Amino acid sequence: MGMAFIRTPHQFYTMRFLLGLAEAGFFPGIIVYLTHWFIYEIAAKAVAGFMAAIPLAYAVGSPISGLLLAFTGAACEAGSGCSFWRSARAILRRYDLVLSYRLAASGNVAARG
Repeated sequence: MGMAFIRTPHQFYTMRFLLGLAEAGFFPGIIVYLTHWFIYEIAAKAVAGFMAAIPLAYAVGSPISGLLLAFTGAACEAGSGCSFWRSARAILRRYDLVLSYRLAASGNVAARG
């Protein structure tokens, strides 16, 4: 969400570095988590499902992002003086935060022993 508020190249490079630092352990952490969460026979299917979700996320997310950029670009060109990629990025991050909160609060994810 902080990427929507940058103004200078130095701020951009700093935020990209911090984002990369925060995301560096995500993928290996998820793989380890899945192998510990599921029994040995099912762990390969769980990891394969996680890996298959990557291209699916691109296939679904890219058209949504494109439509959002087109919508915010048209709104920003109307004379409001905003930067459409910043507003689109802020909208997408808010959606991610709301969705992750709703998934965590739903209680559908339970540990299995």
